[in-house]
Amino acid sequence: MPISPNFCKVDVSATELLQLEAALPSPELKAGRLSTTVHEYYRRKLGEHKSFQQLPKRLACDLAALPDARGYIVVVLPPPATSSLRLATAVCSLVGHPFRLVTRWGLWQELGVDLNAEPHRFGGSGYNPLHIDMVNASDPPPLTCLFSVRTDPLGGGYTIVSNLQRAVRALNPFDTAELAKPAFQEGQFYDLFGVGQELKRFAVIAPLSNGMARVRFTAKMTSSLPPGPGRGRWKHSSASWSRRKSDFSSTLAIC
Repeated sequence: MPISPNFCKVDVSATELLQLEAALPSPELKAGRLSTTVHEYYRRKLGEHKSFQQLPKRLACDLAALPDARGYIVVVLPPPATSSLRLATAVCSLVGHPFRLVTRWGLWQELGVDLNAEPHRFGGSGYNPLHIDMVNASDPPPLTCLFSVRTDPLGGGYTIVSNLQRAVRALNPFDTAELAKPAFQEGQFYDLFGVGQELKRFAVIAPLSNGMARVRFTAKMTSSLPPGPGRGRWKHSSASWSRRKSDFSSTLAIC
């Protein structure tokens, strides 16, 4: 069944937000990560504000590394928060320690539309199928934050989310075994920080010690399967996986 929308609206006035933002220092990086001093200050400052005091518990619950956790949350803040990277970084600091993923960027990468890009690729103007970032990294980030700054004037901006742990549990044993084989390949690997080593080939499902699974999936990866007798089985199991994850997905208008 589709997962239910999970919105968390922070009840705070625009005046209070302006005051809070003015009290927050700019994000400062140390060795690729948000500096410990700024990170701790962000957590303390938001914790002192009555409107944010329940947010850390909500984030910890919904984003916990547990089989039945929701796996995502949409935090809704009124303007002027929609233009404040300081405030967005502070909210992220409540649930983790932000770091720079790509060495040539800061903490945040601006996502625009490139009309010259393939519609289904990064920056493209079309439908980008459900995928996970950094599938070819040995230690991908446990959490990713998207910061929506405005509504798409042409009515776009929809985002698909899926509870992949539930999808894994819904697979039959044959498909689970096939998807656990390191047969898949996708993505480039350069100028990255904090994500481990490159995986030339990876499995879609890798069991973890806590009863969950590390899931690596992108709809584009089946085109790079190696030739041989296993290719047909892997494509069949990938199609089964796509159907199962769709069973536990929902489309949200978050910008």
